Amino acid sequence: MKYFKLLEECYLVSGEKESAIYNILSGDVFIVNSVEKELLAQTESNIPVIEACEKIGLKIETAKAYLNNLIEAKLGKYAETPLTVEKLELLPKWMEKIFFKLPPVINRATIEIGNRCDLSCDFCGSKSKINKMKCLSCNGDGNNEFIELNMAYEIIDILAIYNCKQIYIKGGNLLLDWNKVKKIVEYAIKTGINNIVLNIVSSIKDNEIIEYIKEKKITLMVQKYIKEDFNIWQLFDEVKIYEGINVTYLFLADYRIKNDVYNLYKSLTEHNFQNIMFDFFVPNDRELVPKEYIKDLSRLQRVSMESISISKKYNPCFFQSCFFDNEGNIYPCSGLREFMYGNINNISATFKEENLNKYWKLNKDSLSECKSCELRYACDDCRGLTYALTNDLDGNIFCIKK
Repeated sequence: MKYFKLLEECYLVSGEKESAIYNILSGDVFIVNSVEKELLAQTESNIPVIEACEKIGLKIETAKAYLNNLIEAKLGKYAETPLTVEKLELLPKWMEKIFFKLPPVINRATIEIGNRCDLSCDFCGSKSKINKMKCLSCNGDGNNEFIELNMAYEIIDILAIYNCKQIYIKGGNLLLDWNKVKKIVEYAIKTGINNIVLNIVSSIKDNEIIEYIKEKKITLMVQKYIKEDFNIWQLFDEVKIYEGINVTYLFLADYRIKNDVYNLYKSLTEHNFQNIMFDFFVPNDRELVPKEYIKDLSRLQRVSMESISISKKYNPCFFQSCFFDNEGNIYPCSGLREFMYGNINNISATFKEENLNKYWKLNKDSLSECKSCELRYACDDCRGLTYALTNDLDGNIFCIKK
């Protein structure tokens, strides 16, 4: 047991008072106290265990007991010779050191094609309500004019150049302008972008549209606004229509009826509904937001190779993503329209790495309240919601430690 090393899937993340071990294969996070962290910092640098104990003034028996516990938890191992362990990650360090920088990739993009709708939801365009998943939901911001088709085609051409893999189309009731939506979908597929997701806010009753969606393998984000008188049985009828289609249900509701939504979720899962998400509206005023809501969103996520690889360098929401409105303006997110990357008329400046990195690199290491926390890479985060409630893009009110 001369040397000890954490396994390649285990990261030691330092904090101001405590530290943490992230196991990116199991998804678990283990808290490490200051003495344990000092020991691991030594052993991770290939300092022999006995020498490490002498350096930090720790009894060898205490160290052995702790390291044996880590081995039992499948977090580390002993070795008789120094070990070089390359941590598992998706973004290898050598990519940062190459002289010729690769151009940025826009992996996924959202296009808002307009906000024409016939549903009259009370949250639509409201300045007094806010929800977290504005990136996914229809929210009525912007104007109602349908995007000019030539502009939509130009956006898709730009995205194809930047190797976009997925386009999310939303804005109002897409079925009201289905023929135009269909032309945009056809153009995207023609350019090689086959992963198309449509935000659908009303039931599709036209079988021809259903068959087209199946043929083109389009994914649906079916949005439902839940009120107290919501009829759950209409969902059971609707789900039959979507058989053979990749569907995710997004339920929106006022936070005051969250228990009704949780009961709805329970009922649907009992009937084998899958891919269900829900999001709540709260007042767009920090003083009026229920404390329970803040607590509900102050949570940790299970970690993974993808999440730790991205979170250590980038903001997981903004990285390789952008939002286009129906006038060709480009933003980090549809929930942050106060901050604009640029416009399609000046795409070379807009998609410069230094311009994108203003938001792509807005991760927890760049936030003063979070950068010294050992849980920063496992903490859930939404810059758009935080900004809406605090007017501070660098703040954090959704903290599990507060």
